Amino acid sequence: MENKIKQLREKRGLTLYDLENKTGIGYNSLWKYENGKNKAIPLDNLIKIAEVLDYSTDELLGHKNKNDSNSIRKIYTDDELIKFFSLNREEIIELEQLKKMAKMPTLLFEAGDISEKDAEDLESVLQNIFITSIKRRRKKEANK
Repeated sequence: MENKIKQLREKRGLTLYDLENKTGIGYNSLWKYENGKNKAIPLDNLIKIAEVLDYSTDELLGHKNKNDSNSIRKIYTDDELIKFFSLNREEIIELEQLKKMAKMPTLLFEAGDISEKDAEDLESVLQNIFITSIKRRRKKEANK
């Protein structure tokens, strides 16, 4: 993973100082991540790095290619979502509603039952839509 972070950073023309400023993660920590001196990157730091580099956490961890249509994965647990995005009560309720919707795929597809893998992918897609929605709302609120 360490080489991947450095490759992506350099590909985007960023220095370690740029990455430090954009993520809020200390220079020394970033250097250790890039050079394999600290392989236990905290989830919140991994997410920040992935967002700045426009890459998924799965890809940084060496999982499937971004362009691979089979690479849909659930990235976050509910607790991680709540903690990292500081979800308020209404957002937690919205997340729960999405989870319920994902568990009722036969209501969404005329073909009836879908495979377990397809159901997991559906839940992942809904979760990613939720995350994108939260980010947009927060950005809009910050720009007011």
